Amino acid sequence: MKLFYFNFLIFIICVILTVIIHCNDFENPYKILGISKSASSDEIKKAYKSLVKLWHPDKNSAPNANEKFMSIKQAYEILSNPLKKERFDKYGTIDDTHQNDFHNHFNQFRSYFQHFNEYSYQGFQEEEKFLSKHRISYRYYSNNILPKTYKKPYLIYAYSSYCYICFKKASIWKEAVQDLEPLGYGIATVNDVFDGDLLDNLRVPSLPSILVVVEGRIIHFRPETSTIDSKAIRHFALNAIPTHFITRINDYSALRRFLDQWETSNKISVLVLSQKENPRMRHLLNAMQFSTFARFGYFHLTDSTDSHAIRSALNIQYSNYDHIIIFNDNPQNGPVARLMLNSGSKRQEMEQVINLINHHKFLSMPRISSTEYFDEICPVSSRSYKKICVILPVMETEADKNFIKTFRRFVIGFKNTVHNENLHFSYIYINQQWDFMENFINLITPSNNEKDGKTIDILVLWRHENDKTKVMWLPDVWTNDESKISIFADSLLSDLDKVVTGSLKLTKTAKIVPLKDEYYPSWFTRFSHNTIRAIEMFWYHFTKKEALPVLSATFTFIFILFIGYLLNYLKPSTNKTRVGEKDKNISTEYNWHPDDPKVSKKGSIDGSRQVLTKQQKCWKDMEPLLHELRAETYYGMIRLLKPGCRSLVILVDEESKDILLKQFAVYVWPLRNNKTFSFGYLMVNKNLSFFRLLLEHTLPAQEDNTTNIKVSMASRLKDINPKQTLGTVIAICGWKLYFSMYHPMHVNPRRRDVLGFDDSDEYTESEEDYDNNGVDGRSRRHLLRHVKKSNAIKLEEVLDGLPNWIDRVLEGSIRRYYIPEWPENLK
Repeated sequence: MKLFYFNFLIFIICVILTVIIHCNDFENPYKILGISKSASSDEIKKAYKSLVKLWHPDKNSAPNANEKFMSIKQAYEILSNPLKKERFDKYGTIDDTHQNDFHNHFNQFRSYFQHFNEYSYQGFQEEEKFLSKHRISYRYYSNNILPKTYKKPYLIYAYSSYCYICFKKASIWKEAVQDLEPLGYGIATVNDVFDGDLLDNLRVPSLPSILVVVEGRIIHFRPETSTIDSKAIRHFALNAIPTHFITRINDYSALRRFLDQWETSNKISVLVLSQKENPRMRHLLNAMQFSTFARFGYFHLTDSTDSHAIRSALNIQYSNYDHIIIFNDNPQNGPVARLMLNSGSKRQEMEQVINLINHHKFLSMPRISSTEYFDEICPVSSRSYKKICVILPVMETEADKNFIKTFRRFVIGFKNTVHNENLHFSYIYINQQWDFMENFINLITPSNNEKDGKTIDILVLWRHENDKTKVMWLPDVWTNDESKISIFADSLLSDLDKVVTGSLKLTKTAKIVPLKDEYYPSWFTRFSHNTIRAIEMFWYHFTKKEALPVLSATFTFIFILFIGYLLNYLKPSTNKTRVGEKDKNISTEYNWHPDDPKVSKKGSIDGSRQVLTKQQKCWKDMEPLLHELRAETYYGMIRLLKPGCRSLVILVDEESKDILLKQFAVYVWPLRNNKTFSFGYLMVNKNLSFFRLLLEHTLPAQEDNTTNIKVSMASRLKDINPKQTLGTVIAICGWKLYFSMYHPMHVNPRRRDVLGFDDSDEYTESEEDYDNNGVDGRSRRHLLRHVKKSNAIKLEEVLDGLPNWIDRVLEGSIRRYYIPEWPENLK
């Protein structure tokens, strides 16, 4: 036992040392290739190619060139394999030894137990051989299949070597593959034993499983019944193909519009006519495969008038077969090719259609609008079999359209007579592909001759490498003058003959940069497509068992909202009307003025009603806070006031009580929540003697020169007119034995007259000296002048200056009258 533990410990130590040595010797592949971890597969491949050319031992004589070359090759092998790349990104190292050992032991385990399997897997050797024929790995899926799914859908079968049901369903899979593969449908299988990571990436829930990968999306096969047959698989594969690659044509005018879009789309038009209502799978696969270079339209042949007109225009005699008709950049001259599918073998028909489209793949003079177009029009060619590309560079303006028109006419005539397959003609918009054209424009030889705008240069290039090309500019070799086309055409053909034969060499070299895809969909189009795809995926994966609870909950929620809205609608809207009137009154109250000429008389009436509404609200809040000052409330409102507290008392009588108290409530309403103020009113008819005793303390206190004045004023206090005291407000501070007084006629303490007993009409200048700089003083002086002229003051205007007086009370700037004690003669 001890020997076993000792051997096990030695084994663990050896494994740890091996890992440490391997980690120390292992270099970072990202650092070797000089790329970041976020680099794409194309960037990895590009960096690898450039470094291999630089460090190849045959081209680099450095002593460490061979070692550097091997490390670059090893780094590329790691980063080009998705499994190794993912393992390195997660753990920082790669160890294939243990994995290979595991698979070797697993294969031995498999061969040992295979003889004892109760299901006798020996009988499924033919099925396993057929499944392994299309088996793919994670690396092959990521580098080859996934990019191709944008042009070709792939049907994948997930199985396991130890899944009995998987091999039992293999016969159904084989029948579906034999039907779909000749049409061009991609076929692949994944074995869970060897490629479990790929099944995790494909989100396979159980085995066996069938799915389609199209446009990078994964669509799982979820049959409605438990029984699966090849017909259901074919139907699933057909529904998984996107339908936006083919346009449905319903009438003759739609066909005309479809064919007239060749110039804006820069694609040939492929028209499919059939008696079937929906396009067959082979037509959908062709439309998806050639979507970059061709537009597909589908017309259902019926007995309608439009159908007869189209058959007559296209000279279709046999309507029982499928017809494929190709139109070029001159649809008014008729189709350039046609094919009738007479129910031959699927593979043969597909080969015929593909060969026909490839032979007429481009317009007579296509526009280089993307990198794919450039790779097809100007491919890489060897020196012995040069592909010369002749490009007309123009601007996307109305002035250059004549150059395109005349050059297209020349190209069509050239192809009809010369048939030189080594010359490819095209044109390009400089303003759209400026990054691509900049390297070529820099190679133009400067000329002293000024261009008249009627001639243009032509670019001739031979692409000898993927990113490099030989270039030559032919200056002023084409014109937009139709009368001189033949002259310029002969000159251009002569120059092109020299280029093809080699007498005129392409000496300049330019670097090729990627082109912008002019037809790349906008963000709104991409968003719309993604939204539609998400809805389709959701609807496809949404089973009835899942749909019923969701629909039930949704309709229940909608029903509850409807009932609530209905009850709210049937409820009387008195509260809403009241709130609406209140908001309207508040919003317009402060903007209304009785003398505003912009406001109508009706608006004035409404304004008065709005003020009345505010008085009612203030009166409702202040009525419980207003207490009458009498013998019962004397101690609470005067004698027992706490320090810092004051009582605001207004003088009223029975006649003026309703008017003055409501006005008083409006002005003191902002102080209702102030705990230092209490509010009340004094009935002056009953307690005039109390007010007279307070006024005696407002007389001058000097005894030398003012004795006669004091005696005369004291005698007049006995004849106070109660009506003139209405609206007087007294601020009483019971703790400190002082009070302040408000009345429009109480303006200056130095005046000899006191409230209520001066009948003089004389106006003295001493009134002008009171608060010359104060707003309250100015408003009182204005009121005094008005009173002196009218000898009366309206009751509604008595409290107009009260807000300013209250502000001065709060500031502490108002005059205070101190008394030795408070009178106790209240009734």
